[in-house]
Amino acid sequence: MKTIVFCFGFLVGLQMALGCSPINWRPWSVEERLYKSSIVVIAKDIRHVTLNRTSNGYTGPERIDVILQVYCVMKSDGGATIPENVTLYGGAYPIDSCTGTVGNQKVGDEIIASLRRTTDGNYTWDEPNVSQSFAFNATEQNIQIATTVCGLDSITLPAGRDPALISKCPNVTISRDQCVTFTSGAFGYFGVSATTWIATSMLTVLLKL
Repeated sequence: MKTIVFCFGFLVGLQMALGCSPINWRPWSVEERLYKSSIVVIAKDIRHVTLNRTSNGYTGPERIDVILQVYCVMKSDGGATIPENVTLYGGAYPIDSCTGTVGNQKVGDEIIASLRRTTDGNYTWDEPNVSQSFAFNATEQNIQIATTVCGLDSITLPAGRDPALISKCPNVTISRDQCVTFTSGAFGYFGVSATTWIATSMLTVLLKL
């Protein structure tokens, strides 16, 4: 019986692990995570809201939402203008085994956050690569890294924020032909500048000819 229980537990654990580790999974750099995110903002975690439920006489959290105050929008998905205060439903709890972002922030943290819209028009973390965090401390170094990534150069303010505060957003000085992009190859995705990618593409065409 012990052997059967052990094997069953092992198989369940294996299934969970495989579910969070797709074939050929690899960690992404900060640049790649930002490049492949739908929305990228610089924001402050200003509040966590707990929704409790009672079951069998026990009361505990069913969901903990995160409210972000958005300072700057570095990348948008082309949808409706992002509001100054964004609520991420379930942004702090529940935590599943595949997330690398949920539950890692605390009130007061200033972060560079990857977000996406849900089908009902709300927001949640955007985590296109499982088990990795898509919220980074908004340090000067990380903000500088973000400004080198292609697609993060059209910086705007969220709806409702004082236009004068645009001066608080990073100033992108890198040209679009020098920003970092990612292209697929035989060994997965790799980062290159836009200029390098264009030159490589032209060389590939010539070789085919």
